[in-house]
Amino acid sequence: MTTSPTSTRPSAQDRLRSLYSSPGPYTSIYLAFGEFAAEDPQAVFNKHRADLASKGSSPRALEAIEARLTLPRPDDVAGMALHAADDGSTTVDYALEGPSVPIIHVGTLPVAAPLLEWDQWRVPHVVVSFGADTAEVVTFLPNAEPAIAPLATDPIAAAAAVRELAVDDHLRLVVVVDQGGEAKELARGLRGVVPLFTNVIEIEHAASLSLDEVVDTTVRYVSDVVARDTVRVLELFRTLTPSGHGVEGTAVVFDALAAGRVKTLLVHDDPNDPTTVGFGSPPSVCAWAEADAPMLARRIDAAIWSAVQQGAEIRIIPDTSSTGPKDNIGAVLRTATDERDEGPEQ
Repeated sequence: MTTSPTSTRPSAQDRLRSLYSSPGPYTSIYLAFGEFAAEDPQAVFNKHRADLASKGSSPRALEAIEARLTLPRPDDVAGMALHAADDGSTTVDYALEGPSVPIIHVGTLPVAAPLLEWDQWRVPHVVVSFGADTAEVVTFLPNAEPAIAPLATDPIAAAAAVRELAVDDHLRLVVVVDQGGEAKELARGLRGVVPLFTNVIEIEHAASLSLDEVVDTTVRYVSDVVARDTVRVLELFRTLTPSGHGVEGTAVVFDALAAGRVKTLLVHDDPNDPTTVGFGSPPSVCAWAEADAPMLARRIDAAIWSAVQQGAEIRIIPDTSSTGPKDNIGAVLRTATDERDEGPEQ
């Protein structure tokens, strides 16, 4: 029987909550590394260190960042997100790809949108390598490290094991990699038994492909799932807008955050957008008018901060111009049913 991975990793929202519990200002660095990076991360940091200090990064934050950069990095990633609070507390995450241009910022709140967007790419899925004599399944879940487990080479038995994973872990994608066995029979059998939300894809004749080609193909299918999910959220938002359960624009969304009414926050973050808003403690103290709150922060960072602290869902969206929410920020509001389902606070 195939089992899900047990080792866990914190979500982006978990990382942000931990970071928010430490004092600011916060230093945020997003970098690419490896063969596609123009410079080594350490060299990029060294180049910007003095500027970071002049803008408010504390010595403890800078020392913590430097220490983090010296640690070994995973082999299968090419992007790093590194945040440091004023007291030297840090959080780090990795992604398959880093930003095309480094994001380096010191502010009252951390730059959070890219971290959340990386989480959106962590679609629950499995890759099944199916050969005549050996078979295995690699499981990728959002809050767990990847895990490899053996699989039966009989397509019927293998389909039963993978179906169990699909049901238990709400898999969105099963990629069957043909390594010379009965992969086609396995894929055909899976399509009849996995949940409707699970897409089954077969990569045929994979024995003639390199590992990088198989990985690239899988990533393309994952990106399709991510794009469809984003479209679905935007469609729901547009459906709810006429009834007032979907709102858009900086002023209206911040009023909804202040009232604790946001169920799902939709934002697109332009790192070069200088717009600031007011915020404070508790998280309901957030205002689009700077004079109405004690501290200032980048608009999207403040919206994310309030949403995370209130337990709202967050979807990072592309710059959708006229088809998206006004000011690239929108929200699906809580309904009376949502509040009843959540129940009273304990």
